[in-house]
Amino acid sequence: MSGYLYYIAFRGSDGKLTQYHHASGYLGSTSRDLTKRVNEHFSGNGSPLIKAAIEAGLTPRLIAVVPFESEKAARQAERKFKKWHNNRKVLKAMKKLELAVSM
Repeated sequence: MSGYLYYIAFRGSDGKLTQYHHASGYLGSTSRDLTKRVNEHFSGNGSPLIKAAIEAGLTPRLIAVVPFESEKAARQAERKFKKWHNNRKVLKAMKKLELAVSM
């Protein structure tokens, strides 16, 4: 079974990426259909954080996806990255993983 690590950021009414209170975005993982899972978030039926951001007038935007060979590997990466509390560092690491996967 495969898994995905994904990052959803928030866009304000001006079109620029912005924060919702303390959060710059949402980091998640799934072993399900990625499109279906992301659409759940975008409709407000996924993460409570994303639902609150939508209610505050922000638009969620998928900005990074990294495929993994297993759900376990995706979840391990998610747990590791969530401990960092630094979204720029997380996104930089995800970009490196994307490059490694695509090579």
